[in-house]
Order: sequence, then structure tokens, then C-alpha cells
Amino acid sequence: MLQGREKEIALLDEAYKQVSGRAQLAVFYGRRRIGKSFLIQFWCHKKNFLYFEALEHVSNVDQIEHFKKQLIAQTNDPLLSMIIFKDWDNFFDYLDNYIKKTKGKTILVFDEFQWMAQGKTKLVSLIKYYWDNHWKKNQCFLILCGSIASFMVKKVIHSKALYGRIDHELNIGPLLPSACYQILNKKRSFDEVVQYNMIFGGVPKYYELIKTSKSFHQNIKDLFFKKNSFFFEEFHKIFFSQFKEVGTYKRIVSLIHEKPYTLAEISKRLKIQSGGGLKSYLVNLELAGFVESEIPFNMGLKTKKKVYRLIDPFLVFYFKFILPAQKTINSGGGEHYFEKAILPTWKPWLGYAFERFCKRHAMLIASKMGFLDSVLLYGPQFNLAPNGFQFDLVFERSDQVITVCEIKFNEKPVDTSVVKEMEDKLKKFPLKKGQMLEKAIITKNGVSEPVLKLQYFHHILTVNDLL
Repeated sequence: MLQGREKEIALLDEAYKQVSGRAQLAVFYGRRRIGKSFLIQFWCHKKNFLYFEALEHVSNVDQIEHFKKQLIAQTNDPLLSMIIFKDWDNFFDYLDNYIKKTKGKTILVFDEFQWMAQGKTKLVSLIKYYWDNHWKKNQCFLILCGSIASFMVKKVIHSKALYGRIDHELNIGPLLPSACYQILNKKRSFDEVVQYNMIFGGVPKYYELIKTSKSFHQNIKDLFFKKNSFFFEEFHKIFFSQFKEVGTYKRIVSLIHEKPYTLAEISKRLKIQSGGGLKSYLVNLELAGFVESEIPFNMGLKTKKKVYRLIDPFLVFYFKFILPAQKTINSGGGEHYFEKAILPTWKPWLGYAFERFCKRHAMLIASKMGFLDSVLLYGPQFNLAPNGFQFDLVFERSDQVITVCEIKFNEKPVDTSVVKEMEDKLKKFPLKKGQMLEKAIITKNGVSEPVLKLQYFHHILTVNDLL
């Protein structure tokens, strides 16, 4: 079953309705394993569609032959096997004739489009020609979908060839925690689902690997720390498929996986000029969803204070626990390593991971607190001076309210010490004239009865609330 894609399905449904009056062109992109292909195939079911998925790293001749085989499997043309398509023009001419003969609307999907185009814009221009002169004149819904965000954004969405022609752009992002809970058939606790989310993010493929008959620790040990386990090579699969200059990208994420750095700091530490090259690498990492840039609230728009941090949960986990133990895992000692080296450090790490979890789901938190429509900005706010302060998540709202969030992953309900801790930090918090302050706490297991009686917090959220 498809979980957590209600908005995407609604967008596709609405676009499909419009095809009767005007052809539609959509561009989808998102990282590997995020469920783009499954979403499209699920939605296309029982509709008139042609679906083609490109192969990675094959010649143009082999790619066209591969597309021909997919075409044969989807049509009833007995003569198709005898046709030789010399180039994409020949193939597109056949598709054009097929669409013209088909009654009603036709959905035409080119998946993994970056491999079909071989990373070049020549095919994008050819698509533009056939769109303008053929497919647009019929009841056609063309979908171009790819897993390399930098190519799909820079070379397709922002291409001169398709300028003004794209009706819909959609970045297929991670699933919300509630959808991940549904994938597990509600057979594991909210606590475990959140811990999985701290490692897997919202990548649906990863949740399909979880055995609901086993505990969280059993699954993590099986999937990460056994020899030849699924995730042992996953870093290389997702990273090497995204970028050409893998070495440079690895150096960048290796640097920022534990703490954020400014552009100047990254440049200095990696000895890469901070001009177009480094900026381009960072932009590509952001487009892939691996890295996020942020400016602390108190810095306004001072871009020199912008910092870059690794946000992809799997990559953070990989650098922290898997990379240092590669040799041990490969030699068959990973399970023992997990028991002796990982578990003793697990709870402290979960605290930081929960902070990252809350930042990733900031808009969900805003929705649960009831002010989603008024959010202007959100992110951390801190002052790194001696005796400074730090709040992991702050919302600036259009109604002149600042909502400051304290995040705790305590095993027990949070006690009254959190009030003094927060008050000490709020004394240093800069409020603008006319702004009102709201205090919020997000915890694993709520707050104690004495904290509730104080009525100190405007908002109290637990893990259960977020699921």
C-alpha cells in the first residue's frame, strides 16, 4: 500500500483532470529509494499510460533498445519487434503515432530521466521539440522523473528549452513519521518508530526491510552490523549514483557530519576555494537533501554567518557508527561491536538525534501546536559567546509571537529543573519591540505533574503527539 503521499496523489489527480482541456508536463525528482517510481506506478494503475525506466551507465543504442523492450511489453503491436529505432527521434515518432491512435488521455512517463539523457541537455531540447509540435496537441500528460536532483533542477526545470512549459514541479521528500508507523503496520511502539526515523529518516524502502517480529536493536544489528548486511554498502550506492566528483563531496560531508561550518571554514579546512566550485558542491548536496544551510535568527541575513550541516539521518548514522567499524563488520565482528561499543553510547546519541528529528519535522511541530499558517521563519537560535545560550528550535510568526522550543529525550517525564534551565537562557534571548514569547517543550515522555501544575509552558508535545 502507498502511505503518506496524499498531497502528491491529489496534485496528480488535479493535473490529470486538466489534461482534457490542455496537455500537462510535470517534473518529479527526489533521492534514491524515496518511492518516486512506486508513487507514479501506483497512481497510473488502471489509467492509460506508458512507463519507461532508464538504465544507468549504458550507451544510447542500448538505452533505446531497453526502451523498445519496455514498449513491446506494454503494447499489442505485433510488428514492433521488427522495427529498428536508430535514435530517439525514431522512438519518439513511434510514441507520437501511438498516442494519436489512443482514445482519451495518455500518461507518458520517463523515469530516471537523467540516465536517459546521459547527464546532457541535448535530449531535453529534443523533448521540448516533441512536446511543442506533437504531444502537447494531444491529451498527453508527460512526466519526467529523476533521482539526481541537481540534474533535474538545473538541466530540466531551469533549462531554456523547457522554460514556461512545465506545469508542475514536485520534490518527492521523506515520509512523515506517522506514515512510517503505518508501513510497520502499527506493530512496533511509537518510541521505536521515532528511533528508526532518527536513523532512516522518512525513506520508505528502509522501513520495508524492518522485521516487525524483531526489536529495534535486533533489526539495527541485522541491517547494519552483520557482514554483507543491506546498509553496509548503502552509502556508496546512494552517494556514487548522485555525484561525479565523489571524493570532494565525501570530504565535505565528512567534515560537517558532527558540527556545522561556514563556507569560509569549509574552504579553509578542505583547502577548496570558496568561490563557485565549493558553493556548487554545497548547492548540489542541498538539492540531494543531504545537507542544509541555515542562518541563526539573531544574524538576520548575514550570509557569511550561514552554516552548513549534514541532515540526512542515514548519512549521520553512517559516519558516526558504521564508517569507524567497517573493518570489524567486514571481518564478521560487527554484532559483538554493536553490543560492546555502540549500545553504551546509544542513549546520549539519541538525545542529539532527537533534536535533529524535531528540526526536520519543524512544520509538523508547528501544525501540532496550532500555528502552522503563521510561521515566517524557523530554526535554531544561539549565541556562542562565553555564557551564551542555545535553543534548538525557534519559530518566528506573522502574529508577532516567537515560540521557543526546548527539546528533551528523557526516559522519565521532565522535572521542574527544565524551568530554571529555560529561564536562564531566556534572560539572554533578544526579543524585538512588540513581540511576545511563547515557551514550548518537546519530549519523549512528557513532563512531570509538578511541571504541569506550574503551567509554565504554552505547548507540551510528546513523541506520541508527533505520530
